[in-house]
Parts: sequence; C-alpha cells; structure tokens
Amino acid sequence: MPVTPYTAALFADAFIRKHDLVDCKGDLMLLAKQLTDNPEANEAVGLEWLSTREHVKKSVEAKNDEAIDITLERKAFGAAASPSGRAALFRHYGEALFEQRRQAWGASPGTIQSGSEPGADSLNAETVANAKMIVADQDSNSPYNPAKRYLNDETRANECAKFLARFGTKAVRAQCEKFSVDIAGRPLRKRA
Repeated sequence: MPVTPYTAALFADAFIRKHDLVDCKGDLMLLAKQLTDNPEANEAVGLEWLSTREHVKKSVEAKNDEAIDITLERKAFGAAASPSGRAALFRHYGEALFEQRRQAWGASPGTIQSGSEPGADSLNAETVANAKMIVADQDSNSPYNPAKRYLNDETRANECAKFLARFGTKAVRAQCEKFSVDIAGRPLRKRA
C-alpha cells in the first residue's frame, strides 16, 4: 500500500540528509507509490533509485563550500588574526579543511601572519571606491532622513513602506533610531 505524500516527504528529507545529496526531494517524492510502512524496504527503494543517479551526490568541493565560515576565517587568517581565532577555526573545521583554507588565504602555518581573503584580490579599486560611496550616500537617500524633502507626509510614508518591503524590519528599526523618527518617517517628539 503506497504511503501518503506527507510520509513520502519525510522519507525524502531523511534520505537526502542520510546520503548527503543535493536537493532532489521532488524526484524522491515520485517514489511514493513504491514506498511502504517498512523503513528497510523504503531504504532499498531509495538506494535503487540512487544507483542510477550519481549526479545527485554532493562532491567533496560542494561539501567543503557548505562548511566554510568566512567570519571565523577572518578571525583566524585575516588582518585581525589571533591565536584564539585560529584555535576556534581548527576545532570547527578539523585538520584537513583548516590546512586547505589556510593555504587558500596564504597565511603562515606557525606565527600569526595574516593572508589575504580568497577572492578579494579580484575586486578592482574602482569597484571598492564605488561601493564605499554608495554606503556613505545611503543616509541621504533614506526616506527616514528628515533632511530629505517630500511634497507631503503621505509621499514620505509611501517611500517608508517601500523601504520596509525592500530591506525589512531590522533596517527600518535602525533607520528610525538613527534619525529619531517613527515608522512613517515623522519626527519623534522629545519629552521635556
């Protein structure tokens, strides 16, 4: 007797986790007619399906890419590297991946001599300068900035709603606190 779609989805999720596959849940759910209440039989059906689809298995490079934590790497190999940062990264990665990432950064194995972030050298100076200018100019374009003029309060409130939809509540909260305004961009009254 075939299982329900919900049970097939549970089987697919567990099978993907167990065998470390790329997202192929939709394909595995098509096996619902062959699945039963017997977990061993379901595993056999899944393994038979997997035997003809080697492309759904994750490569070693893909597994390592998923494991990379750039924040920890910056603390271990970046400009502000420290021995405790390296120790934390070594515990997180293990010896093999740690050594691979140290070499990718170009950091020294013994003393703490920083390397450069992999991929950062591909950025040219003009792109970096433009990005810094955009970040610096961000406040002048914010609808929450009282210095930015609108025809009326309704227009400002509409722009604030667009900002909320685009950037989310954390960004709106930061803008409101920075400029001392409410969520619609109206200045807050200060208590005497």
